[in-house]
Order: sequence, then structure tokens, then C-alpha cells
Amino acid sequence: MKFVTVAVNKLQIPGDCDPTPSLARLLALFMCLENNKLAYPKPIHTITLLSKLLPQMEEIACSYN
Repeated sequence: MKFVTVAVNKLQIPGDCDPTPSLARLLALFMCLENNKLAYPKPIHTITLLSKLLPQMEEIACSYN
């Protein structure tokens, strides 16, 4: 399962296209961890997602912070 956590850490949300596929991939990786009893706690999900957001989305990140 180490490869899944590495994939979560390496995942980038591209700034020049729709972020939906990247977010779906991130969700799939979290679900894979959960299915294998290695789930991140929900606060870690949130922190990971916020860290992946683009600088252009700073307002969104601040509103959730």
C-alpha cells in the first residue's frame, strides 16, 4: 500500500484544465487505502486536498481554513 500513499503525495492538480479527473483520482486513492484498512483520517483528507489546490484557488482554500 506504500505505492498508494506515494501516489497521493505525487498527485498534482493541473492548472490549465478541468481538475475533476485529478480529484476523482485522489478520491479513488483514498478509497483504495480505506478498502485495505489503511485509511487516512478525514482531517488528513482535507489537509491533503487543500495542499493540492492551485494558487489560483487560494480564496477557496481560505474559506475552508
